[in-house]
Amino acid sequence: MRRTIHALALVLAAAWMPTTLQAAAPPAPPVAAADIAAGKSLFDRWCAECHAPGHGHPGTQQLERLRGAKLAELESRPDLTAALIRYVVRNGQNAMPAYRPSEISDAGLEQISRYLGRNQPPAKPRRR
Repeated sequence: MRRTIHALALVLAAAWMPTTLQAAAPPAPPVAAADIAAGKSLFDRWCAECHAPGHGHPGTQQLERLRGAKLAELESRPDLTAALIRYVVRNGQNAMPAYRPSEISDAGLEQISRYLGRNQPPAKPRRR
């Protein structure tokens, strides 16, 4: 009985190890200046009215109340991922409405994500 339990534990550990120790995906290539400029232009058109820095922008003010001043200004945040940006833009959150692809195209949303994600530090590789 003990051998069966030990064997089962070894099998489970062996199945678990590769998924937890695999190398992280390589960091995304640097964003081209043209992509940043296009994303900035779209951010200014669709997002800045609510999310520009400073007072008088309801999205920035609400984020400051909820997350603090450091995380309130989207353009300077180092933690925004493309997945998070896509989710919030497509589904809305708190007082922010959802935006359909007929309003902000998937390509435009990707450009906004690249613009806002430009402050992210490079991904650290995981140990093998």
